[in-house]
Amino acid sequence: MDQWDGLTVKARWEWVRWIQFTKNPDTRSRRIEVTFSKLKAGKKRPCCFDLTRCTVTEVSNNGILR
Repeated sequence: MDQWDGLTVKARWEWVRWIQFTKNPDTRSRRIEVTFSKLKAGKKRPCCFDLTRCTVTEVSNNGILR
C-alpha cells in the first residue's frame, strides 16, 4: 500500500500500537478496517490514541513511544 510506505516509522508504530492496544478481537478487527479506510483517505495517524499509555522499551530509550 503506497500510503503505508509513505508514513514515517513513528506514524506506522502509532497505527500498529492503536490496533494492538485493545484486547478485544472484534475491536481489533474493526480497527484494522478503520486503518485501511483512513490511510486510503490520506490520514497519517490514528486519532484519539494516547501515546503516553503506549510503551515499547525496545523502541524508545525512556519507554514512551514518541
